[in-house]
Amino acid sequence: MARAAVVLFLYCVQALLLLPAPVKNGVAGLQVASPNSIFRHGLRQGGGRWRPSLVLAGDKGDLGERVQRLKDRNGWALTDGDEAVLQGYWQGLQSMCTYLDPAQLDRVAAALEVAYQAHSGQSRKSGEPYIEHPLAVTKILAGLELESDALVAGLLHDTVEDTSVSLPNIEEAFGTTVARIVEGDTKVHRGR
Repeated sequence: MARAAVVLFLYCVQALLLLPAPVKNGVAGLQVASPNSIFRHGLRQGGGRWRPSLVLAGDKGDLGERVQRLKDRNGWALTDGDEAVLQGYWQGLQSMCTYLDPAQLDRVAAALEVAYQAHSGQSRKSGEPYIEHPLAVTKILAGLELESDALVAGLLHDTVEDTSVSLPNIEEAFGTTVARIVEGDTKVHRGR
């Protein structure tokens, strides 16, 4: 199953690389619906602010602690404007992830925040924020109802090449499986 997820992920990434620019309000013809209620499934609403409730347990601390260490290491902090943009991205992605359980949704939300902050200030040749590309990849993967590791890797697949985030950082925060998928994508991309 994991091998199939990696192959499918790489196929989706390759297909997106052939697109001239991300499609707004959808991905490759897929319409993105708005969720009925934002911050469902383990995410709490707090005055319209972005606050994922990260409660996963792990051998190196919970997900929230691991992601916070990564944020601290990179000096990342969300502004009110960032939180509003991030919330908008989450609404579009969450509506496609209804098949995931709350803990899996928390992992995807955490990866979205890491990818957003890692790509902060970067833009595509089209002028759109770079985060639109990994978000589009992840929406394709969610449309195929792939497991959360594949979605997390979809969000983080360009961080190793284009940002200060390293594979060990990804492995510490999100686990070995996600790091291996990201590493595989990086190797394929470098071979082009």
